[in-house]
Amino acid sequence: MNTKIIYGAAFAVVLLVVLYGISQKNDSKAPVVENPIVSTSTKPVAENPEGEADPARMTLSMNTWRWIDARNPAGKFTLTFGTDGRFSAKTDCNGVGGSYTSSKTTLSFGQMMSTLMFCEGSYESEFSQALSSAETYSFTNKGELILGLKGGNVMTFR
Repeated sequence: MNTKIIYGAAFAVVLLVVLYGISQKNDSKAPVVENPIVSTSTKPVAENPEGEADPARMTLSMNTWRWIDARNPAGKFTLTFGTDGRFSAKTDCNGVGGSYTSSKTTLSFGQMMSTLMFCEGSYESEFSQALSSAETYSFTNKGELILGLKGGNVMTFR
């Protein structure tokens, strides 16, 4: 059997185990929000009396964030930040994971690992490239996470 295939398969299995562990760790802290508009999370959404979110009380790890983009109408692209400097993402095809660093408003992702299934028509590559170009983050009073990317583009998550 071809050694590249064996190493590739072994890498995929290890990555799946790591991503599963990250997701299980995150799941134990807060439930995954299936509907991006109506939260069933037991964590505070940081809302003021008018129903708007308070960006000052929001954190990266408070939610499973769904990418709001025309290429993601079914909400399959999600991003979850652990409090341990690790993140996991789900796309329309594969799982992605790795490390991140953040401070008050800056954000950067470390080297990303991904499962290796091929899915024709997937936007996974564009999604991962955009994440890797993240420089800043902020929250809106609508409860959205905005990632500022190199070149002035943004990614919006709910």
